[in-house]
Amino acid sequence: MFKTSVKACIIFACFWISATSQAADFVEINGIKASADTVLAKLKPAQDGKVRALSVPNAEVAHRSSLVSGLVELKKPVTGGIQAQSVEQKAENLKKWIADLQATGQFEYVEPDFIRQPYLNPNDARFVDGTLCA
Repeated sequence: MFKTSVKACIIFACFWISATSQAADFVEINGIKASADTVLAKLKPAQDGKVRALSVPNAEVAHRSSLVSGLVELKKPVTGGIQAQSVEQKAENLKKWIADLQATGQFEYVEPDFIRQPYLNPNDARFVDGTLCA
């Protein structure tokens, strides 16, 4: 009984580690850490009397900003199969995807989703609990 539960725990731990390591997929662009499968893009403003529609192949809207009009976070859809690529290949694929998105003409700009780390932890209680920006 004990051996079976230990084996189950080990299998679960291996599964959890592999699942979380795939979710955090990063590359370096110009020496700065960025997400390998998301970008930030600002839609061009709609012309007077026309409706703006977003139609982009190979991209899903992961988030729409409520603070900046037209700013969206685009995510590459998950494709089937395991893709073993080097970090350099992932960075090149990200740059190509950004160029493809810019070529659609629907965006003012498209940029990598850079990951920033704070140098200091804030001591403002409203910042820490999230009510400062709410």
